[in-house]
Amino acid sequence: MAIKEAVFDYEIFHEPQSVVGSYDVGVSVFPRRIVADYSATFAAAGLAPVALEIEAQAIARAVVAVIRSRVPTPRRKK
Repeated sequence: MAIKEAVFDYEIFHEPQSVVGSYDVGVSVFPRRIVADYSATFAAAGLAPVALEIEAQAIARAVVAVIRSRVPTPRRKK
């Protein structure tokens, strides 16, 4: 896919702790035609989407949310 035919987005997961550290970044790429089709469909339905997400990201976000909700919150020592 040519760059001009794509829509890119990124999310920074973790910033470096120092100048010499590295970023953990997720990058998503959608075909511009698909984004345009979805946008037109939502607009025709009177909806205004604020984000598009690939299935793998949506599944990962849902699973992490469930796992985090099951992990007990540490109690502070008095």
